[in-house]
Amino acid sequence: MKKSESTKKAYENAEFLGSDEARTLRILSEYLEPLKRLNEWKVNNTIFFLGSSKAKVEEKDSPLTKYYWEAEELSYNLVKWAIKLKQKGKNFVICTGGGPGIMEAANRGGMASKRKIYRHEYLSS
Repeated sequence: MKKSESTKKAYENAEFLGSDEARTLRILSEYLEPLKRLNEWKVNNTIFFLGSSKAKVEEKDSPLTKYYWEAEELSYNLVKWAIKLKQKGKNFVICTGGGPGIMEAANRGGMASKRKIYRHEYLSS
């Protein structure tokens, strides 16, 4: 006899998991699954950068350009500092939404510091 939809476990029921009623479960899973991954990778803390995607390094006259450079510099300095810390796993990681603008700046600063190169050398390449 085939298992009917009504006797299927809720966590095995794709239709239910995609429903409005299961939205809370989906939200909770978006917290728990990454937390499990971070624990496996021994990431203790995360510094998360979010910001305007409209901040562009090439737009010199934009009021957002200042914040682009400040995000890049902050990320650079945080990673440079963290490299010197006594390790207990990864003390913290820089995390961004991955987009352009402020998030791009944070990625660039962190990578420049990790590669132990001077900021101006990285930015001119």
